Amino acid sequence: MLDEAEFQTLMRRDVVDRDGKSVGYVECIFNDRDTGRPEWLGVLTGKLRHHHVLVPVSNVERANGSVTVPWTKEQVEGAPDYGAPDHPISPEMEREAYRHYGIEPAAAR
Repeated sequence: MLDEAEFQTLMRRDVVDRDGKSVGYVECIFNDRDTGRPEWLGVLTGKLRHHHVLVPVSNVERANGSVTVPWTKEQVEGAPDYGAPDHPISPEMEREAYRHYGIEPAAAR
């Protein structure tokens, strides 16, 4: 797991899935409301029509100038769309994203 300072270096880096497929790039980082620690990557996906999807920061890795996530491209592209990087994500969207990835909220871990 990356530390908090390392997350800031991920901005604008390419994101690849667990199989090495290109997914998009890191557009923003959303922090946990209670702890202030990074909880979600905001990833811009798609070539013609862009989508802004949430990806949990758990188990992401930096490698060869990109960010590798432990999910498939299809899983990431099917994640909830947060709309715009300058708006906070709602608790409902966050719950939906956790369900989508099949993981427990950070506070429960």
